[in-house]
Amino acid sequence: MVVKANPAEDIRNQLRTQDSKINLVVERLKTLESNQEIAGRTLLALKDVVKRGPSVVAERPASSSAPAGAAVNLAPLEADVKALKDDLKELKVQVEELKYVLDSINPLEYATLDQVKELLDEKLKKK
Repeated sequence: MVVKANPAEDIRNQLRTQDSKINLVVERLKTLESNQEIAGRTLLALKDVVKRGPSVVAERPASSSAPAGAAVNLAPLEADVKALKDDLKELKVQVEELKYVLDSINPLEYATLDQVKELLDEKLKKK
């Protein structure tokens, strides 16, 4: 003879099963929330690094979480900076030359064509 379990006992077992499943879902949600929080902090940190520029990345010591061989190659940037410095020196020289020329000519001492015509008209009227 087969003895059937008590219906109340079946309901209790189903409730325990459902409770276990709900607890698993709650744990997964907590894990997702903590991962989302970590990802948010990481994004904010990366945003600050991008705002500060590549020099900050080069100065920061390599962390254990960074993959091996992930060093930042700054050689092209350094070459660009050197070229810009050279261009700046050339521009400074050109500005100094222009300043010398303007100081030697002193264009404020020259009269405009209109001023010359006015002066001629005044001289002719006086005669």
